[in-house]
Amino acid sequence: MKDWTKWLAGNPIRVWRKKRGVSRELLAVKCSVGYKTIAHWEAWTQEPILENKFQLSEVLEVNMTGEINKWLAKKPKLLLSEERKNEIYKHVTEFSIVIQNGDSSKIAKESCKLWSKTFDVLYGTYEKNGETEELKTTEGNS
Repeated sequence: MKDWTKWLAGNPIRVWRKKRGVSRELLAVKCSVGYKTIAHWEAWTQEPILENKFQLSEVLEVNMTGEINKWLAKKPKLLLSEERKNEIYKHVTEFSIVIQNGDSSKIAKESCKLWSKTFDVLYGTYEKNGETEELKTTEGNS
């Protein structure tokens, strides 16, 4: 999880915005997007489209497409055990069956469970037998 936290902290949009002393609000105005969009880009829950990367490059005076590509190349990779992969696959399969049966209340409940497990995998922890465990990561190739 430390690898992921360190990697996310190095998001070039955040890094260069801070280096240039530009607030999220000002960057949002200059890129013609909302303030929350900048926050999503910095948390990498949403990737800027090419036009936005050009705008970021102009405002922050850096080749943002190149910076993002270098940063993405360093993304840590999750090492999931076969057991963990099977757990996730089983849950997704069960969810698919619920959707096919069309029970809307159960679909909503199972959807929340699926997203929860997905976030656990993305952020490096999961619960097994009532205990939270950390997933192993490995540094990506530079």
